[in-house]
Amino acid sequence: MRREAAVHGLRAQRGSAPVAFAMTAAWVVLLALAVMQLALSFHVRTIVIDAAGEGARYAALKGNDLDAGASRAAELINAALTQDFAQGIDARLTTHPKDPGVELIEMHVEAPIPVIGLIGPKASMHCVGRALVEGGAYEP
Repeated sequence: MRREAAVHGLRAQRGSAPVAFAMTAAWVVLLALAVMQLALSFHVRTIVIDAAGEGARYAALKGNDLDAGASRAAELINAALTQDFAQGIDARLTTHPKDPGVELIEMHVEAPIPVIGLIGPKASMHCVGRALVEGGAYEP
C-alpha cells in the first residue's frame, strides 16, 4: 500500500520540472537584463563625465575659447554615444572657491538617463568637468 502511494505521488509531479524551469528562467533572464542595463547606465555616465572634463581641459588651453571646449565635449559624446546625449553642454569661466585668484573652466553637461537601452525619460543627469586655466588669466 505504501509503495502504491509513493508511485502515485511521483506520477502527480510528472511534468512539473519544465514548468519550474520556465518560471525560474524568466526571473534569471530579467535579472540579467537589469544588470546589463545598470552597466549601460554607468557606462553612459562615465562617458559624459570624461567628455565634460576633456572639454574643460581643451577650453583651458591657451588660445582656445569656451565654445571650442563645448564643441570638443560634444564631439567626444557623439563619437561614443548618440547626439541626443550631447544636447545640454554649457561652458563657464569661474574662480576657485577657496582661492579667488585662480580661474577655472567648468563644462556642464546635461544628458538623459538611459532606462531601456539608450532611451531615457525627461529626467537627466548633470555632469561637471573642471580645469585650471593655463597661464593664469583667461584670454579667449
